[in-house]
Amino acid sequence: MAPQFVFDPQRPGTLYYPAITAASIGVGCLDLDARANCGFFPLVDYGAAPGAYSVGGFVEHDGNLY
Repeated sequence: MAPQFVFDPQRPGTLYYPAITAASIGVGCLDLDARANCGFFPLVDYGAAPGAYSVGGFVEHDGNLY
């Protein structure tokens, strides 16, 4: 089972998690030190098929996010 979120080894205190908006699915970023959102990066645009895609979580391997 894959973790739902990953920490960035290059940016301590930064957490990435799967995020879904009304229009897309992507990566959300949370700055735990500042207790603030640090962005959303869309990966897939729903277009005319909302709900057609899903994400279970992310894993980090050798510095890459999968």
